[in-house]
Amino acid sequence: MDKKTFRKEIKARIAALDSTYIAESDNAIAQNIISLPEFISAPRVFTYLSMDREADTRNIIEHCL
Repeated sequence: MDKKTFRKEIKARIAALDSTYIAESDNAIAQNIISLPEFISAPRVFTYLSMDREADTRNIIEHCL
């Protein structure tokens, strides 16, 4: 499978995921990151603003503010 076909297949799989599953996964990811000792003791945290079906980073960003 070439790269273009692989990306198209993964994109379709992600689009087919249930919105409840996505929200629960996003919350679990954020909680896991926020509870890490490295995160807690970090003087600075760098993140990105999530788009579309990427893992939602808003909870992490809001926690830092």
